[in-house]
Amino acid sequence: MSQNSAVNRRFVLASRPKGAPTPENFRLEEKSVPAAKDGELVLHTLYLSLDPYMRGRMSDAPSYVPPVQIDEVMTGEAVSRVVESKDPNFKVGDLVLAYTGWQEAPGGQRQRGAQSRRPGP
Repeated sequence: MSQNSAVNRRFVLASRPKGAPTPENFRLEEKSVPAAKDGELVLHTLYLSLDPYMRGRMSDAPSYVPPVQIDEVMTGEAVSRVVESKDPNFKVGDLVLAYTGWQEAPGGQRQRGAQSRRPGP
């Protein structure tokens, strides 16, 4: 995979919800996926974990976790497959659990704390 050969669809926080979040509070963006550099991965998201605590992250009120800033990718943990690796700890095809946010193809990221599981028997 090389730069600009793939598109990353991602949801960003467009505005702070008043009450329950609505589709208007989010914006779908498309960005090119950067190629992995040394120590980085390009991933393909398989599953997102959508958790109740995320509502608090949409608010700018004081909390135990910092808020997601307007125009930033919504935070969240995901199960993803490695599609490009320049990190010796991960191979193409590995499954990882990492905080990648609400995006389809996070790339060019150092996956600190990612947990790897190799598929197979």
